[in-house]
Amino acid sequence: VYVDGRKIGSLGFKIRRGCSYHGLALNLDCALTGFQTINPCGYAGLEMVRIQDLVTPYPSFEQLCQDFIEYIKATGYFNDPEVKIE
Repeated sequence: VYVDGRKIGSLGFKIRRGCSYHGLALNLDCALTGFQTINPCGYAGLEMVRIQDLVTPYPSFEQLCQDFIEYIKATGYFNDPEVKIE
């Protein structure tokens, strides 16, 4: 997942026994120092970014989750989405 050429998150997909599973990880306000020692997605020099770096004022985690879940539901692409926040 990219914003202006910078990586802000990752998508995961899996198909098992005829069911598809999807996952999403977003960099909210995490430390990005660990990414300096790897090439994210195999791209040397790919800059990582966090939502905290892009949104002012930065909303609470709960508000971000609520807004994102409502957005996903409103797209109509998913039937009965199950949301797990970990």
